Amino acid sequence: MAIHFKYLFILGVVFMYLSCTNEKSVEPYENDRGSYTLQVTPTSIRSYRGGGGVFILSMTPSEDFEGKVLLSVVADPALGAGLFNKFLTSETRVAEVTIRPDTTAAAGIDTISVIHTHAAVSDTLTLEVEIVVGRLLVLPRDFAIARQDEFVTWLQSEHPELGIEMGQDWFGYFKYPGWVGASTWIFLNSRWEMTVDWSLMASEVIWLILRKRGEAEPSFAAKKEPDGTIHEVPVSEFISRWDDLGGTSE
Repeated sequence: MAIHFKYLFILGVVFMYLSCTNEKSVEPYENDRGSYTLQVTPTSIRSYRGGGGVFILSMTPSEDFEGKVLLSVVADPALGAGLFNKFLTSETRVAEVTIRPDTTAAAGIDTISVIHTHAAVSDTLTLEVEIVVGRLLVLPRDFAIARQDEFVTWLQSEHPELGIEMGQDWFGYFKYPGWVGASTWIFLNSRWEMTVDWSLMASEVIWLILRKRGEAEPSFAAKKEPDGTIHEVPVSEFISRWDDLGGTSE
């Protein structure tokens, strides 16, 4: 009988420990102070089954801001929604909501709820995703990967400081399904978002732009000329090119 009570006592202690641990993990941070605003770019994305998408969340803290803004997402599992950076601070001000719709994603418009919590106060930001099906104007993936490989080979040789090399794992998707005029592919790995873009109507110029994951703006751009040479260009040159074409962020 003594042994029986001993095990009950041990189980009770373990239960109390786990309960205390769980309660502590969900308590608001005691040093949360101040206020913040949260911006998202873009507010809506068009994607497809097997495709992808990235929403960029940027926080602007008040002067007296302290603590962390905790992030979570609620969405249909078929959208494959996830977070890059699950909290925001004065030092880490950018997060991403990524999607990877699977083969069961329903056609039409769906939403993602981004819940952000600070000082025990939660609010919700709603993002919109449109899944298009049927006949899509999407070039074969291998065609896009071949162009990406050309830039990766050049980057590995000319800009090793970026850490981009052949053989790394990337997830690629077509950015504008159903849009005629240019082919834009996005490739993601754990460190970089790589955009490879070329016109379907005009020149043989191919563009590259890099954004570091966790940063709001791109930091590197390059261009492959019709003669096959590749060289770095100002990021603003790529952005201006999109303005001339009437392009949008998504």
